[in-house]
Amino acid sequence: MKKFVSLLLLFCFISTIFSYSKTNALTINENIEEVNQLISAEKSNNENFEGEVSLAGFSFALNRYYDEAKINPSINNSAYLYSPEKIIPKNIAIVKELDSSNLNIRKSASTSSDIVGKLPKGGACIIKNLVKDSKGTEWALVESGEVTGYCVTKYLYMNDEAIAKCDEVGKKIATVKKGVTHLNVRSMPNTVSEIMYYVDEDEQFNVSNEMIITKDDKRCQAWVSIILSGDRDDDDSDGYRIAYIAKQYVSISYEFNWASSMTKYGEGVSPKRVEMLDYAMTFIGTPYVFGGNSLTKGIDCSGFCKQMYEYIGYTIPRISYVIAADKSGKEISVEELIPGDLVFYSEYSDGRISHVAMYLGDNKIIHSSVSTNGIGISTMTRFFSKVVKAVRFIED
Repeated sequence: MKKFVSLLLLFCFISTIFSYSKTNALTINENIEEVNQLISAEKSNNENFEGEVSLAGFSFALNRYYDEAKINPSINNSAYLYSPEKIIPKNIAIVKELDSSNLNIRKSASTSSDIVGKLPKGGACIIKNLVKDSKGTEWALVESGEVTGYCVTKYLYMNDEAIAKCDEVGKKIATVKKGVTHLNVRSMPNTVSEIMYYVDEDEQFNVSNEMIITKDDKRCQAWVSIILSGDRDDDDSDGYRIAYIAKQYVSISYEFNWASSMTKYGEGVSPKRVEMLDYAMTFIGTPYVFGGNSLTKGIDCSGFCKQMYEYIGYTIPRISYVIAADKSGKEISVEELIPGDLVFYSEYSDGRISHVAMYLGDNKIIHSSVSTNGIGISTMTRFFSKVVKAVRFIED
């Protein structure tokens, strides 16, 4: 009898919300606690309850990240809800809005300590410990990507604030769970729509909507809408399409922006050099186009170097041999090269300069070249017949 009364109350409560939503935007923020209590009661009384409850053709999902439910008018008896099951790293922190472009991560909890990494606005880190310096300033020992060090906590969203920010700064990824094979990818969130593809364990997709709950015959079904690109062999589309996977077969996680290491190119490389080289690395794969100036559609060697230097506030000429002769640069030996310096090559017997590249460290260069099919990385001493000059424009 008690169970019957509980279910009756739940029926009345959700039916009331559903009736209200026909003419009004449905917002459940004021009723979160009541909804959670009712659903928790149903779960404790029903061992087959798996996170959804359906009454009067309306569905709710268990969701500790409840925010707002939006009725989808295109599908009868359904609701869009925010995802209940997201994989968020423990003790995550998110960088706040900053006056400067990056938050410094230091070797120790002191503003006089060496900078070992930089976190961008909205970047993520994992807090390992909290400490205070002699002035009472709180610092966090953090890990972010390959960087471990200290940053001031007043510049970080932490705890519940950080979790709330994940939706804003993280890219959501759906990963097919282990052991799942030949999973249907459907054109609509139901089990009778077209099967577009089959996918297997560990395949990943960008998420469009994290959770869709639909009434399918006599049961509720949870779906994730994913973004399919038009690059599959059996896909003749030239853009992106939305498709649907059953939620029970995937997990939702995030991709974040992590810190850039100040030592990835070697010890003592200045922040501005690291910033420039990190920026340059984002254009790997851009085609080589002689005389080109587009970092996405096509560019040549000197155009690439010129735009990378402009990114950190330096102006250099546009043509490789003119850059090499520019008086604002200092000629150095190959042995003196540090990441970010320019390396010049010749393919001619008289030593005329025909190519320029940026030194990456460890005998590597990044450049735009026909030999690398555009912007790519090569071994410095194996590219062209010889290095004829090295020049430093950045004085640290």
